[in-house]
Amino acid sequence: FIVNSRTMSSHSRYPRRIWMKPMIFISVILTLQVSHVSCFFTRGTFAPVRAPPPVDASVLFAKKGGKKKGAGGKNKNKKQSGFAWAQDFTLAPFESSEGRSLSSLLCSSYESRTGKSLDGELRGAADLPKVLWKSRATCVLVVAEGPEPVRYANVAALECLGLSEGTFGELVGAKSFAGGSVDFPGKMAKKYESGYTKKVFRANSDVSDETGARKIDITICDACRWSLEKATLVDGKFVAESAGVAYAWSSWTEGDETVNVDGTRMTVVDPEKIQERIEEQGALVRKLKEEDGLGNKDPAVMAAVATLLKLKAMLPE
Repeated sequence: FIVNSRTMSSHSRYPRRIWMKPMIFISVILTLQVSHVSCFFTRGTFAPVRAPPPVDASVLFAKKGGKKKGAGGKNKNKKQSGFAWAQDFTLAPFESSEGRSLSSLLCSSYESRTGKSLDGELRGAADLPKVLWKSRATCVLVVAEGPEPVRYANVAALECLGLSEGTFGELVGAKSFAGGSVDFPGKMAKKYESGYTKKVFRANSDVSDETGARKIDITICDACRWSLEKATLVDGKFVAESAGVAYAWSSWTEGDETVNVDGTRMTVVDPEKIQERIEEQGALVRKLKEEDGLGNKDPAVMAAVATLLKLKAMLPE
């Protein structure tokens, strides 16, 4: 940057080397500032990347340890395919289209013949088939003529016959009943009949229930039954077609016991001993409330009071 002093600008008072030094200093400062800003915005972009530690190939391809599950090392909890799951899946009567239509039909036909509902909870129910299925007020069963007579039964009817909610398939749609023979006529001459009493279940002598007790015959008491008809279009005309016979009951007998749908059981009592039974039942109610500290709304107290009221109703007038 040192030049000849004779080389001077014609319109400058100072030599070129004098004013060049500040310019060089300023350009260096600017270069350093730009480099600093560039490093700030690119920080981390060009950071060195550490390579992962080496992994032994034998670890990658090693078999999982532990005991084998099931025979041959197969996993018993293996998920089923969609088709296999569908084969094992069974719809409850209130979930299938046939069960729902049958539930609606028997409820509407009963109300049209009697002017009242099978169960107070059914009026205005958002899901009528489900409410009927779970009803604890009445046992409902539908039968038809054919190899598979029982077409529908709610939970209360299943329990009356010694079954449960999860085993309805042993009765509904089955050709035979392992526990005994079910005798519900699938045809009737009248449209409606009340006060119907009949032995509907005859137990096999060699069959016992889950507790080991021998199953016994069952007779429904004061039941009602009515014919079910549905309109079918035949040759352009609607024709009434039989859909079976519906049965509804709330009490039945098992041997010498009378059973109510709410679970209350009563043994046939000698008229001369009714007063004695009333006093015993009253003492039981007082014990539950005073000694056990149970309230009036407790299920045990309510069942005991219901039995007491039934015994009082048996007193001669």
